[in-house]
Amino acid sequence: MRSSVTLHNRLLESVIRAPIAFFDKYPIGMILNRVSRIIDDLLPSNAFDSIQILMDCFAILVLCILVDYWIVIPTLVLLVLLIIVRQFSLGTIRTLKKVEGTARSPTFSHLASTLNGLTTIRSFGAEKDFSAKFDSLQDQHSNTYFQFMTSTRWFGIVLDQLCLLYTIALTIALVSGDLDAQSGSAIGLTLSQAFQLTTNFQWGIRQSAEVETQMTSVERVDELRRIDREFESEVKPPKGMTGHQKDK
Repeated sequence: MRSSVTLHNRLLESVIRAPIAFFDKYPIGMILNRVSRIIDDLLPSNAFDSIQILMDCFAILVLCILVDYWIVIPTLVLLVLLIIVRQFSLGTIRTLKKVEGTARSPTFSHLASTLNGLTTIRSFGAEKDFSAKFDSLQDQHSNTYFQFMTSTRWFGIVLDQLCLLYTIALTIALVSGDLDAQSGSAIGLTLSQAFQLTTNFQWGIRQSAEVETQMTSVERVDELRRIDREFESEVKPPKGMTGHQKDK
């Protein structure tokens, strides 16, 4: 929360002191789009979920290895495959997230300009033109958002398949060994935990990828903090001067 407040305060200070030419280049919709609820609302909860779930998955993997040390081989294979798939898909997902955020800004800008000039639009009878423009911008944003959601769903399906293959390999490794009365309960416990791994591991990797994707919002806010500012004069009126004298 402190980080979010600091980032937004720096952004507000930079935008207030920005030159007038800045607002000609960056419309108000883009600024409103960057000052979103992702940094202070979605990002902390997703980061906490990813850390908690990945720690649970790590505990399950340690439990499985303690039951049978041969399980470390499919476990290492699973981790390598997960890292490869994550690196392969994360670049596309992060790029689509930036494109989706960029496509959302014109929608806000068009809506703000439409509401400000509503009387002029009605007087010239241009309601249909502005409605068509808004629908076109909304369609462009929907297209990018659909591609972003499709890529994340594909990422989740691949993670599910990898965890399923790991569960099958784990079951074969446990059942093919010598069983006795004591190891039977341990194998049952291991399999029950491995079934939970299919859901938890997939969701934890997805949440970690979502956290890295949502960090683009921090990057976009930090970009506005680095804009050029107007010259700040240190000359101040005397303390005893009245408001009328200040105007003069």
